[in-house]
Amino acid sequence: MGVLALLSSTVACTKNYGYDFENGFEINNIDDTLGLNVNRDPKFIDRSKYTQARIFPGLVDNKEPRLQNYKVTVDLNYVQVKGSDLRISVAPGNWQSTSMYAPAGELVVIDVPEGIYGLYAQIGAHTTTGSEGIPVPQRDLVVYSRQVLFPGKNYLRNLYGGLIYILPSAPLGRQVELAFSGVAKAPSFKLGVTDPIAWAEEIKKSAVPWFELEGNRIVFTMETAKAQKYGVSNPNELMEAWDKAIKEGYWDWTGLVEGSTDPKHRAPFNKWRIVHDVLFKDGVAQYSGFPVYARNNESYFRQATDIEGVKNTNWGTYHELGHNMQMGSTWSFAGNGEVTNNLFHFKVSRVFGHQSYKIAEVWSAAVPYIAEPKSKTGGINWASMDVDGNKYKSKSSDIRLMMWAQILERYGYDFMTYIYKRGRDARFTSVNDQSKVDFFYEALSEFTKTDMEPYLNKWGLYVSSVSKQYVSQTKTFPLLDRDVWNFNPVTHTGGNASTVAPVFLEKKGWTADANSWDTRGGAQNRPPSNLIDNNLTNTWHPCISGCTPPTNYVNTAVPDRTFVITIDTKDAIDAKGFTLVQRHDSNTNHAKKITVEVGNSIDAFSTVGVFDLEYGSTAVGKEQVIYFDAETRTLKNFRYIRFKINKSDVNGDASGNAALNELGLFK
Repeated sequence: MGVLALLSSTVACTKNYGYDFENGFEINNIDDTLGLNVNRDPKFIDRSKYTQARIFPGLVDNKEPRLQNYKVTVDLNYVQVKGSDLRISVAPGNWQSTSMYAPAGELVVIDVPEGIYGLYAQIGAHTTTGSEGIPVPQRDLVVYSRQVLFPGKNYLRNLYGGLIYILPSAPLGRQVELAFSGVAKAPSFKLGVTDPIAWAEEIKKSAVPWFELEGNRIVFTMETAKAQKYGVSNPNELMEAWDKAIKEGYWDWTGLVEGSTDPKHRAPFNKWRIVHDVLFKDGVAQYSGFPVYARNNESYFRQATDIEGVKNTNWGTYHELGHNMQMGSTWSFAGNGEVTNNLFHFKVSRVFGHQSYKIAEVWSAAVPYIAEPKSKTGGINWASMDVDGNKYKSKSSDIRLMMWAQILERYGYDFMTYIYKRGRDARFTSVNDQSKVDFFYEALSEFTKTDMEPYLNKWGLYVSSVSKQYVSQTKTFPLLDRDVWNFNPVTHTGGNASTVAPVFLEKKGWTADANSWDTRGGAQNRPPSNLIDNNLTNTWHPCISGCTPPTNYVNTAVPDRTFVITIDTKDAIDAKGFTLVQRHDSNTNHAKKITVEVGNSIDAFSTVGVFDLEYGSTAVGKEQVIYFDAETRTLKNFRYIRFKINKSDVNGDASGNAALNELGLFK
């Protein structure tokens, strides 16, 4: 016979059907339960809680068939992955769905095969019992029960009724067939098993109050009446989308591999669960843990069942599952409690081919904070945003979220894979919050191969001297030299301005040549040597007429004629980029883009790239500083540099004349 195992010291009903056990799934030292007085009469129905059960979770109509000796195969061939294995807050638990429903107060019999031990039966998905902050609970607090199962017939009653789950104390390495009697069949859908057309008819007719939508990685437990009212249009596509979101947006993104032999990097076998319920404080709609609980209302039903919502607007579910995935023991430092959990919505949005709407929604809140001068002690910094009276407190989570948006959109979403794997591989967890900040700093610096201390400082975060020494001396990463904190994660603009002044190279001994220039004399004598004379008012201009010897390329019939300027520095030099000044006395004749080639022989050039230039009224006489590689800012070694401007890339001149005042190089 069975034992009624409750997770609370408060018994769910007035009848005494057994004993209480400690919380948790892995229960040892089970008492012998033979001889317990359980009413086995299948015709007897204990209606002592019918009034409460009718309110929640609901009664099973008498017209719904009670099944006898109904066989259900439960897959107990899995590897248990704990939150502590992965250093995350919560991992999926071991609930195994059966699609069986125990009617309130009625006898349920579960027949377990010989030799099978360590199983528990749970009746009811609603395992929360707390009433703090809930003046008038909308259901009784304890409405579920757990009972240990033994080989042979096990007798159970629950005065409220509910879906039946099998909870193994440990994996058994096999599938087990159980026989259920006295149960109703819930109209649950299981991806890859249930026919969606037949299921649509089944759920229309069902009088079982709760059902499940089950994918391979996530399960939703919801009220049948809502499915009958609002419908679920395509359960196959829906649960495939949810599975994709979990696999790619949670497991893959954090470096977890399904079936991995490495326990530190093994994705959970068990499934996330979202259970709809009514026991909530005012102002709370969902909360994390296992299972995640969400309000039993239309809004959250539609969140679970709208495919476009899964791919885009469903913030809440990803938010709560994100809480479960947080690495608070290692790198998710103070201030990130309602921040790093939301990064999973960013990733899921990318999985489905777009940027999270939240980034554009809250980016503007971060801009004033970024611009503020920061102070490690007093004043404005990351921690001070939580202080009462701080002007950024009300928006602190949104502001902090944008630091992560900048990192992911600027440096790549693989950073999360890197920091999660680094966190699991770390020999120890972090001893305090400074250790977590240091861990984040080191991981970010390793990922970007740059000392990111200036970026953290701009966000009001400060690293220890030990961590700084590791990054700058042990790893020898170069100090960040760009204003990445001004990168706009929505438009992907900004953040490339140098924070270290370029060193401009002297032009002594350099020569410049071109395939066309104006040789008419006087003010119209505008040779390529003007480009390297350090005089921003002297102009190079292509030939207009009567030029000897250069050809008048502008007035030829060739539409794609290209102007070519070649500078010889006389010796091989190292440079990170070039400077350019458009025509100083006009907002026309400006090059809109320019091709750059370099080489150490006049006969062998390689293309560096095609660069967009500022042109028009804002560019008149302005020195433009352009890196060969804006990302890495690496040096290039060469003697010759060649600039090419196509006639079609010149603004405001029908003849396609380009005109420049100066060219230079820097490192």
